[in-house]
Amino acid sequence: MASPTEGLPAEIGVQFVALRQRYVAGLPLRWAEIHSAPDNETLLAALHRLSGSAASFGFEPLGRCAREAETRARQGARAGLDGALAELEAEIRRAATSSHCGHILDASSRCNTVQPMRTRTKEGSDDGTQGKN
Repeated sequence: MASPTEGLPAEIGVQFVALRQRYVAGLPLRWAEIHSAPDNETLLAALHRLSGSAASFGFEPLGRCAREAETRARQGARAGLDGALAELEAEIRRAATSSHCGHILDASSRCNTVQPMRTRTKEGSDDGTQGKN
């Protein structure tokens, strides 16, 4: 498999690596959203976003796992969904390890140790302060 930065000019490759690391750093928040989804609609939306974004950052297996979980959730097959979510969690761990970003999920808990992630709000700030300085 080719490197996601293969063929890119060096400066763009460096920028892509930084974006990829931010993406990986945000995976715990995405997993927490999936794991604690209050209803099937919220779960489907979170899985769909993850499946669509993962390949853009070079995480095709993660995207496939999210897509499989999304399919299972649409089918309403709880047993199949539980298995797909377990595979998705494992793939999130692999993505973190392969990206040299360290462990992003605590080994003893699925999402109790989610690390904070800076997010962009609708108001435009990137840290949840909604434009306050």
